[in-house]
Amino acid sequence: MATAAVRRLAALGAMVLTAGGLVGATSAPAQAAPDPDGCQAWRYIRFDGAVYGVNQKHCDYNDATYTYPVAIQQQDPVSGTWFQVAYDANGFAVYNCAGNEVRNYRLYPLTGYTLTAVPCS
Repeated sequence: MATAAVRRLAALGAMVLTAGGLVGATSAPAQAAPDPDGCQAWRYIRFDGAVYGVNQKHCDYNDATYTYPVAIQQQDPVSGTWFQVAYDANGFAVYNCAGNEVRNYRLYPLTGYTLTAVPCS
């Protein structure tokens, strides 16, 4: 039986897919290939009215979900410096952005997971 975290991830994934994709945003793949022990890593950043960052792993062989700390960082448009706007020790961070300026976001401490040109409103 799936855990609450896995159901939450599946629901978020369905929301993102039914939203018709990400306009003006890019991201790394939502799910990596299985690791050697047969587990699926869930590491991604998405925008759907808010910025969502996920860093979790689910293993079918023991039906366990493992969570890892994750932070969402926003890039300062002038200096280019990244600063933290959300953090979660259990692998599911959410940042409710405000305003209408276009911003860039990334997951930290992971590399290669970046959203560009996110139009918050």
